[in-house]
Amino acid sequence: MLVPVLLAGMVVGGGATYMVVVPTRPANPLMTANAADFKAFVPYYFEPCGEIMFEGKDPRGRFDDCARQTITQVRIATGIDLTAEDLRDPKVKSRWLSVMGKK
Repeated sequence: MLVPVLLAGMVVGGGATYMVVVPTRPANPLMTANAADFKAFVPYYFEPCGEIMFEGKDPRGRFDDCARQTITQVRIATGIDLTAEDLRDPKVKSRWLSVMGKK
């Protein structure tokens, strides 16, 4: 797996040149997901997780269950570890609503 990095600078000393590399966090794949991606990443089989997480239809407080399932599916498909905060990002909600025809 490729790891994105941010080149922080070059250090020269003792006749050698060293690159200082700082790893960066991979982009959230939900920010660029299409409808097929959302269907693969966001479970629907036990409960409509997209509606629960992105449309506020969560009468039984199931966000955390859906978030865990979605994080697992994204990790399996992409190798990227998301957090519940990544799923709460308003840009992800906006993307879901737009792509899934809810807006």
